[in-house]
Amino acid sequence: MLRRLLIWVVLFLAGVIVLAPAACWDSVIRRVSHDNFALLAPEGSLWHGTAQLAVLDPSSGRLRPLMPLAWNINGRALFRGVMLWDFSIAGSPPFSLGASFEGAAVRALRLDLPARFAMERIPNAVGRLGWHGDMRIVSPTLRCTWGGVCNGSVSADWMGAAVDIFPGRHLGDYKLAATATDGTIDFVMTTGSGEVPISAQGKLAPGGKVSVSGKLSGDPAFTDRLPNIARGWVQRTETRGAFTFNYAN
Repeated sequence: MLRRLLIWVVLFLAGVIVLAPAACWDSVIRRVSHDNFALLAPEGSLWHGTAQLAVLDPSSGRLRPLMPLAWNINGRALFRGVMLWDFSIAGSPPFSLGASFEGAAVRALRLDLPARFAMERIPNAVGRLGWHGDMRIVSPTLRCTWGGVCNGSVSADWMGAAVDIFPGRHLGDYKLAATATDGTIDFVMTTGSGEVPISAQGKLAPGGKVSVSGKLSGDPAFTDRLPNIARGWVQRTETRGAFTFNYAN
C-alpha cells in the first residue's frame, strides 16, 4: 500500500512539473529582480514558451513592455542530468540558464536596453534627471547558489550617455566591470570618451551593503549642480568642475 502511494505521489509531482505554466518564469524573474522586471502575457509552459519582458517604471509604478522573450528546454542537457534552458531575447544572441541542486548559472548573456531603465532605480534625485543612451549588459558566466552567493563576471557599457537638463550634450561613454567572488561584488567604472570623464571603484557586500568612491570632472555648468542633487556624497575640489564622491549605506 505504501509503495503504491509513493509511486502515485511521484507520478503526480512529475505531472505537475511537466504541466507547469509559463507564468512560473514570471514568478522567478520578479523574485530575482526584486520586482524590477516581470513577464507579460506568458504563453506555453515552463519548458517552452514566449512572453513580453517588462520593466517597472518607478515614477508610475506600472510595468512597461521592453522586448519579446522566448525559451526552450535543452533536451540534450537532460540526458546529462542538467536542467538547461535556451533563452532568446529580440535583438540579442541566445543565452542559457541552468539549474541544479547547488544553484543556478547563466552563460553568454547579452542584454541591450535603454540606460534610463537602470538609472531610474537610483533612489534619489539623480535617478530622476531624465537619462538617455543605450546600455549593453554582458556576462560570460555567472553562478549563484540558492542562497544568493554568486561567482562570475558582468560588464555594462553605457553608450551615448545624456541627460534632459543638458539637451544635445554627450556626457560620455562609460564601462562598468564587476566581478563576483563568494557573494562579494567588486566593480570599477571607467570612461571611454565624452565631456564628463568618470572613474570609480566600489564594492557590494552580502546583505546589500554598498560602498563606492571616485572622481569626475567636466563643464562646471553641469557638474556644479551635483552637490545639490546628490547631497552628502559629492564634494567639490580646488579645481572648478572637478569633484570627488564617496557613498556607503
